[in-house]
Order: sequence, then structure tokens, then C-alpha cells
Amino acid sequence: MKSLRFALILFSLVCGVSPWTTASEIKVGYQVQTGANGETNFRISFQTLAGIHYELLQSNDFAQWTSTENSLVGNGSQAMFEVPIHNVAQYFKVSAALDDVIVSSITGITYPIHVHTPDGYEDNAADYPIIYATDGQWITDGFSSAIDSKSKEVILITIEQGPDNRRATDYVLPGATDYFQFLTTELLPAVETIYRIDPSQRTICGTSLGGLLTGLALFM
Repeated sequence: MKSLRFALILFSLVCGVSPWTTASEIKVGYQVQTGANGETNFRISFQTLAGIHYELLQSNDFAQWTSTENSLVGNGSQAMFEVPIHNVAQYFKVSAALDDVIVSSITGITYPIHVHTPDGYEDNAADYPIIYATDGQWITDGFSSAIDSKSKEVILITIEQGPDNRRATDYVLPGATDYFQFLTTELLPAVETIYRIDPSQRTICGTSLGGLLTGLALFM
């Protein structure tokens, strides 16, 4: 079963306040501003992560949520959403989901990524071992099928090489140094913000040049 889990970036993670807020309950980190035309706007600012797709949703009853048509893909910088408030009973939340690509500010490369979660992942609150695998352009389907055939309770993240033959740069020295920084400071935080993982059970694997990278990672 392939799945991208839909998660919520609660306002409490941004400002240390309640995850839900109304126009009449704005606290630190939120702004309600009335313009010259009398229109009142709601603003929320937050720190983004590269590879995370953020969207601002709204509701009047907590039962149904609709898009405010404010969305962005994080790049590691501060971001802000701003929408007009049509009545004071309106609620807002910022959703977050892992994007299907991550643009590295370290290597300057765009890497497509694939996520495979075990059956039942959405139905429990357990933490899972996680495998990060190189050369996703070749091994994604076979690796995920092997996990399913063995009924392994593990999350699989496969990372494609990006441009053709980029692996010849990223998987060997000196390029592997920057690529390892991309993995540990950009990809892992993005993935592990969205998915429930057991940090004591992380694995990186690869074959051929990807296997060389795995060996180098032990020293880095």
C-alpha cells in the first residue's frame, strides 16, 4: 500500500498556543488586521521545512474543511498565510504533507521521493522502523513489493537520483559529503515531521554506487 499521510501542523507547534483559533481568539504569533476598506484579515506565520507542502484550511463548524487557496512548498524559510475573515466563528488550520520532490539547498538538486507505508499504518499510533534507499528511479516498486511479500512493518523512503547520472556525483566523494548533509538535515526532518518513525531504527541502503554511499555514511 502506497500512501502519503496527511498531517496537521498545529498552531501550537508554531506559537505554543491552542491548535485551533478563531478570529476573536488570536494569540501571540497571529495577527488580525483591519484595512482601510474595513476588511479584516487573518495572518499566520510559521517556519517551513524543505519538501513539505503546506495549505491553509478553513471551517465554520470543525466538520468540513475547505481550502483557502493558500498553499506553498517549504524551502526552510519563514512563510505567512493571509486570508480575509468573513465571520468571527471561522476556524483555521495549516495542513502539511510530504511533497513528491524535495529541492535541496545544499546540493541544488531536485530529488523525486517515494513513500511506502505498511498496511494498517493509518489505523494506529505506533512508531515504525524506517528505511531510506538510494536509486529510487530503479528500485522503488521492487523494494516495496519485497517488503509487502514479507509482511514487514516498516516505512520505506526511496530517493531518486535527480538528473541523469547524478548518482555519479552524490554517491562518491567529494560529492557524498554534501549529499549526506542533504539526507540528514533536509530529507530526514521533512519525512519524520510527517511520518511516525522509531528514531532508533533508521536504515540507509543502496546498491552499486548507492552501496558505496552507505559505506561512506558510516564514516560521516
